[in-house]
Amino acid sequence: MKKDDELYETTDLALASFLLASMHANLVDIGKNDQHKKTFVFDPGPPKHVILGFYDGSEKVSAIRFVEAYEKLKAATYVLKSNGG
Repeated sequence: MKKDDELYETTDLALASFLLASMHANLVDIGKNDQHKKTFVFDPGPPKHVILGFYDGSEKVSAIRFVEAYEKLKAATYVLKSNGG
């Protein structure tokens, strides 16, 4: 795995779903942070304009791809939670 500064982490499920659906970054890990929230780790980190575009609505992704990515990540977090992760 690469250095931490080349990875991008977020606890925002919607943003993680968007990044996965848009294929701007590859999901490499789902961890847990100090607040017991799941942390989604991407490599490479997405370009800054993509993250800002998600929040301001200028970046677009197919609704179907977004929902599929959201459901996959939600299921993965549930499986990890039930397995003690």
